[in-house]
Amino acid sequence: MGKIKKILNITTLNDEIECRNRLTLELCENVHLHYRDLRVELDSDTLKMFKDSFAEGVAKTPRNYKHKENDFLKLSYKNLEDNKISKNKFSIELLLNGLIHVHYRNMRLELPVENFKLLCSSFSKAYNELVLNDYIKEEEKTYEEKMINIDDVNPYDTVHREDKNSKYGYACWNDQDVLQHEDGIKICMELIKNDYILLPPSVIPIGKRDEKYSGPIKKGHKYQRLDGFKR
Repeated sequence: MGKIKKILNITTLNDEIECRNRLTLELCENVHLHYRDLRVELDSDTLKMFKDSFAEGVAKTPRNYKHKENDFLKLSYKNLEDNKISKNKFSIELLLNGLIHVHYRNMRLELPVENFKLLCSSFSKAYNELVLNDYIKEEEKTYEEKMINIDDVNPYDTVHREDKNSKYGYACWNDQDVLQHEDGIKICMELIKNDYILLPPSVIPIGKRDEKYSGPIKKGHKYQRLDGFKR
């Protein structure tokens, strides 16, 4: 059980939950353990290990156990072999019934679209917090959301640079990156046109930027962009 350094984000989901009361085991191409909206894929050896582990846990669970802060009772512990099922897989699928499947290695999360949007927003906010933490000293921790003039922000860094000879007006470390940015910029434009509220870019005062964000500064630049080049 790890100690929390900082909570990066907490998001309240709506009450729409698929498979709210489901607990099933299925034998397909491997064993599927469905617990509510979560599916875990197991091979037969791991399934047996699960069975033994749960049996140990039930046998060792004391009656009237009272949890104390920063305390836990280890009921069972097993050393697993390397995961051979969907070992390096991460994918997001839109189903014909309108649900979203998020696959992470041998786990699958089943979500309604609205909760998926909330999940994405939560990840974005947590990522922004993580980026900001790299540039804000522990004793300061003073940052806020506010309106600033876009012309006050230097958008470039060691990966992105201004290039007036390019048809895009900027260049990246490779041409493919430029094309991917253009796709992302178009998506952001469509989202804004459809009244989606995007997470604002992360910036820091120019004087606090480090070598990763070195490069020429134009007159009037007061802030350095940390995250959000496409936005």
